[in-house]
Amino acid sequence: MRLFIQRAKADMPFAKFVAEEQNRRGKPLSIYTLMILSVLNNERRSTVDRIVELTNLSGNKVSSAIEAMIELGLIEASGKGNNRTYILGKKIYRENKKGIQYVRQTDIDSIRYPELVMKLADTQNGIITKQDVAERLKVTPSQAYTIIKKLQDEGRLELLCGGKYSKYRVVSF
Repeated sequence: MRLFIQRAKADMPFAKFVAEEQNRRGKPLSIYTLMILSVLNNERRSTVDRIVELTNLSGNKVSSAIEAMIELGLIEASGKGNNRTYILGKKIYRENKKGIQYVRQTDIDSIRYPELVMKLADTQNGIITKQDVAERLKVTPSQAYTIIKKLQDEGRLELLCGGKYSKYRVVSF
């Protein structure tokens, strides 16, 4: 019983947000929107496949509802293709006074990844590959390449040898 009461108190700000959003719009949110918001409130970050799994809705209905929710600012997307994930929108975090959690869900990876790549390179005698980065950061090869390219543009990494198995070296100052 105590756990149920704690859970209900934790969900109060979310329920309040939903009620205020419905009042602001002058109409109720769709059942699909409510189900997706509930999943994201519980999971914090989710993919379309995971939302489909948890809601038993069709992929088309989920995708359509997600696009509408993005336009309304209820949720935000990050990543591309099959790696695209969704989180609750900034205004939900702001209204619940959880700005730090929002930052953790969004911007922290773009700050942290380059430093992790440099640390990885240091542990490997200053040499890394795209595959090393993809495995270590659990990102796709194209995302790994984007991170490496950014470090190259900043002058922190240089291409050692090109081709399919390109290697990059830390630039020494």
